[in-house]
Amino acid sequence: MIKRTTIVLMMNYLVWNTLFAATEPTKPPAAKANTPPAPPILTQTQVKTKVDDQAIKTINDQFKIVVKSADQIAPVIAQFYMDYYAKLRQCTPGTYKYALPSPNGGSYHKDSDTIDPLYYFPVSVIQGLHENKCNVDTKYALEGIGDVEMKCQYLQTSLQHFTDAEAKYAVNGNLDVISPTSQMNMDQCQVMINGVPYN
Repeated sequence: MIKRTTIVLMMNYLVWNTLFAATEPTKPPAAKANTPPAPPILTQTQVKTKVDDQAIKTINDQFKIVVKSADQIAPVIAQFYMDYYAKLRQCTPGTYKYALPSPNGGSYHKDSDTIDPLYYFPVSVIQGLHENKCNVDTKYALEGIGDVEMKCQYLQTSLQHFTDAEAKYAVNGNLDVISPTSQMNMDQCQVMINGVPYN
């Protein structure tokens, strides 16, 4: 969502340029700069291939594995997430990295020939049980938002909700629906965005 201040600044910019164009003396046309040619227009099939290739490269680079086709990605990242949830159910201390779908991930921008990242890569540190709470510190970066940190103190009795089914649900991109684990994240975690408390 665009902030109100951003919209006001954009409107001020448009008004200023309109007035400036109306009052500025006419200038001779500027010489054409040597601008690079626009990227070619890709077909839907070419865009999908580009998105798939980026996804494969990203997953292989992040996890130092060899995924050869896009249809192998979902099972791989689901397994990483299920492995993390298995450790979280037992509150087993350790550092765990996994992948989740990015909001608006895979959007192709033809003007810049770029693709929004398909995944983000949280790193969770399970610190163990303390006073019947499982302390977990998770950090990740989100495109367009910045650095996110979640400090959670999960009640020991709630850890059973971190099931394989919940892991698969999240990996399939169902992040906007309130599930038992997302509700726990809201209730039992403190979120910081770029060092500023979010909730």
